[in-house]
Amino acid sequence: MLLAAVACLGAERDPGEVLARLREFVHGEKARIPNYTCVETIDRVFLLPSGEKKARTPKSCPELAEFKRTPGYRLSPNSADRFRLDVRVGPDMEMYSWVGAGRFEDRSLRDLLGYGPTSTGSLGPVLTGIFGADAPEFQFEGVKTVHGLTAYAYSFRVPVEHSHHAFFWGGGQVTTAYEGTIYADPRTGAPVQLSVFVGGLPPETACCQFTTELDYRHVPVGAGEFLLPHEALQRFVEVNGTEVESTVTFTSCREYRAESSVAYAGASPPAPAAGAAAAPPPPWEAPAGLPVSIALAGTIDSAVAAAGDPFGGRLTKPIVDKGKNVIAPEGAHVRGRVTQVQRALDVSRVTILLEVETVEIAGREVPLRLTIGTPPIRTFPTGPFPSRGALIGPLPPWLTAVGALFRCSASRCVIRDGQKTEWVTASRP
Repeated sequence: MLLAAVACLGAERDPGEVLARLREFVHGEKARIPNYTCVETIDRVFLLPSGEKKARTPKSCPELAEFKRTPGYRLSPNSADRFRLDVRVGPDMEMYSWVGAGRFEDRSLRDLLGYGPTSTGSLGPVLTGIFGADAPEFQFEGVKTVHGLTAYAYSFRVPVEHSHHAFFWGGGQVTTAYEGTIYADPRTGAPVQLSVFVGGLPPETACCQFTTELDYRHVPVGAGEFLLPHEALQRFVEVNGTEVESTVTFTSCREYRAESSVAYAGASPPAPAAGAAAAPPPPWEAPAGLPVSIALAGTIDSAVAAAGDPFGGRLTKPIVDKGKNVIAPEGAHVRGRVTQVQRALDVSRVTILLEVETVEIAGREVPLRLTIGTPPIRTFPTGPFPSRGALIGPLPPWLTAVGALFRCSASRCVIRDGQKTEWVTASRP
């Protein structure tokens, strides 16, 4: 036992040496990893002050800090939602699209999520940014245990003038200072976990602080294996007392290849190759107000579904214009996306929003814009919960996308394979 103890002491690494290996590891991974794409799933929970505190709304971060110190303060889960995206990672940036879209656009993550606080950089740039040209000073904080592994902890602070961290809110984005702790494997120098704290946000963000914790693991990408984030836990504290917890997981990582395209706002479409015929315009655009009946293909279950998931279906009868002309035949395939999956945790209600994107006509997919039919779609409860038969009311003001809204008076909502849905063609913006 004495010999074993001496051997363990001899195996301890110098903190400066481990930090140097960590820095070398990060730079080495950045140099060799290809551009890659992963599926990002975001599970968010919104927590609100409850009880007597619910009636009071703080107006500033100092007021909120005092508010949270008063006796009886507590948070209760109010609602939850889920999103699924493709995220493309390059050396210094991330780009997003709906999962499986095969086309990345220079839209922010907030553009896709639509509401609530968001933060980018978890999958790639945050770690390389810390060890960039303006790397901060690191302070050794001792030996810690992370997920059962022994790790060396190093704290750091990044001032705003050296920061590459952007915080997004409804009015835009702001570059922020931040601080945190990175945990490294003393044997290899590989990062094990990274925690980041952002405070002192400008009043216009309506947010007081943001924290994130990233866990790393080896992931195969292309022909190699690389250390990438596996999961990120994020927490946003808003001025009004709302707190948002996000669990972000990354799966199905693969090398980014040319079969996916990238679109930039304002860019002109590429010219056709020499000798190639220009793509013909869509054969038709359905006028507004035509009834459309669609049978959904596949089951949509709120327990696993996420905004961004694709869905399919078929027309149960033709789309006919006012002149009795068939513009889309019965049985034509339609494709669309789930654009919202939200659970109201306080009243056991689930909302699922579907948006149709295209219909297949003569072997070609053409755009199809639909909105809720008349009469509105009724609720579809699952399990032993009885249906209240409530009709769909007006959409909330932040929800401007057209589509079909399903509400279930239960904690889980299942839209069955073959469910018939009624829609109406809508004019394009």
